[in-house]
Amino acid sequence: MTATARQRRSIGALTAVLAVGLVVVGALMLGGVLPRGSAPARPVCVDLPTSAQVRAALTAHPDLLTDITGQGPGIVVRAASPGCHGNDEYLIDITYTTQDERRRIENVINHHDGFGVPLNVHR
Repeated sequence: MTATARQRRSIGALTAVLAVGLVVVGALMLGGVLPRGSAPARPVCVDLPTSAQVRAALTAHPDLLTDITGQGPGIVVRAASPGCHGNDEYLIDITYTTQDERRRIENVINHHDGFGVPLNVHR
């Protein structure tokens, strides 16, 4: 076998190994074993509090709620289901319209004890 043939064979084997690796990683990501992107983590649906617990947390922390919503006109804070298939699995849903608002929200959250229930901050 010539040196060129060995080099081609090595490149082919390396390409096959990389392709198999990418398929495995993709399957693990789609299956939820590996995280996708930079989406923030939240508890699995069965571990989320009820809507009553989330609403009580919002009611119990009016100053934090006011601090967050006061960071920009496009900020909305509400109790919401993240799309779980269960009947009553909720979290605090915080939406914003600009990256500056997100930065301000994160600053407020990082300097407070929080609501005591999971939250999701997104555009």
